[in-house]
This record gives sequence, structure tokens and C-alpha cells, in this order.
Amino acid sequence: MLTEFNRTSNHVHYFNGISDSSYLKFDGDLEQIEVYERNAPNFRRTYDIPFSAIKEISAPTLLCGPIGKDAHKVSERLHKVSGI
Repeated sequence: MLTEFNRTSNHVHYFNGISDSSYLKFDGDLEQIEVYERNAPNFRRTYDIPFSAIKEISAPTLLCGPIGKDAHKVSERLHKVSGI
């Protein structure tokens, strides 16, 4: 256990792959969703994103994780030292 800033912290092992924090915060206008809908095939038919709920939650986020490049591409890779 570490104590700093009057807070107790624990070391926790976590999934060290690529994570997606896209569903935690949306601070745009809901009208912007129309642009997304026009450019996302089958949106709301086969896949939906709860933009209104995300906007309501609007959680402040800090994404800490390994260094990676080209997520979701054939050339995707992870800096081994930062991921372990």
C-alpha cells in the first residue's frame, strides 16, 4: 500500500490491452450525432451508442495505460515495456 496525498492506494493488475474510454464522456451537442449517424452504416439498426446517457454521465476521465500505435489496424502494436 502506498500513502500519498492523504490517500491510500493499492497496486492492482488490470487488462493491459487497448481499452476504450469513448463511452465515458460526451461534451458535444446532441445535434452532432446526426453527422455520426450519416457516416456510420447501419447505425441504430445493428449497433447503437447511448449518446444521451453518456452525456448525462459525462464522467471526467484520465486514461492511463501502455503506449501503443495503430489501434484496430493490421499494424497495431504495443510498447512491451510500458504494457507489463
